[in-house]
Amino acid sequence: MGISHYGKQKGDWVRLRPLVKDALLAGAWLYHKPTGKWWTPEEFEEYYNSQALCNHDIDQLLENTIIRYASSGIAAGEKQIMNEAIQYSLKVAALKEKLEAFKLKDRLYRQSKEKR
Repeated sequence: MGISHYGKQKGDWVRLRPLVKDALLAGAWLYHKPTGKWWTPEEFEEYYNSQALCNHDIDQLLENTIIRYASSGIAAGEKQIMNEAIQYSLKVAALKEKLEAFKLKDRLYRQSKEKR
């Protein structure tokens, strides 16, 4: 389904202002869920105030941008790093196991050839 006539019309930045104001009052940041991008309220305002936005763009921003404290982003980033480290360790362990099994198979094969 396409964008409505209303959605294609030039949007008004003022509709985003309450989001910025609430973030400023809370001492928080703005987080765009689809992209994972973090904005200070000032960055968000400066960037989007200079964009030619249609009503659809503004609706999408209002739907997908939330107010979050930086501490939650830091915690999420640290958790993501830990999860990646665990996955990496598991991959390395699996590769080591395969290598050791191959070394053993090779050693047994060569020993059986020596006995003949």
